[in-house]
Amino acid sequence: MVESAAVYVEPAQSHSPLGEPGRLAAAAPVVVDLIGDLDATLGELLADTLASLARAGESDIVVNFKHVEAVVGDGFGRVSRAITESRLGGRTIAVQARDRRLRALFKEARLPYSDRSGALGARRHVLIGRHLSA
Repeated sequence: MVESAAVYVEPAQSHSPLGEPGRLAAAAPVVVDLIGDLDATLGELLADTLASLARAGESDIVVNFKHVEAVVGDGFGRVSRAITESRLGGRTIAVQARDRRLRALFKEARLPYSDRSGALGARRHVLIGRHLSA
């Protein structure tokens, strides 16, 4: 099995806060896009990214699951733990999940999410990708 993982940070220009569960402040949030296969490693990358953003003083974050293709093993458990720990640490984390299966997992875990689509304005954009292939 071939594995690959990457974290990419790019500045974003527009400004449009998300007004859904886990309301964000008036300033544009940091958007974290998860891409590919959601496994424990991707969950750890998200946890590390959220911790790094917290150290940088970022408190309004959107985690976008739009490009997650599959949930593998305990990946969802690690991601939900990372989001919960960040929320308990005082950060506002909004979750966007359009996929029906992911929304069901969030509902079962009692984690608020939004299924709103459309572009998110962001002060900063972080892309975290992981793909598993046979």
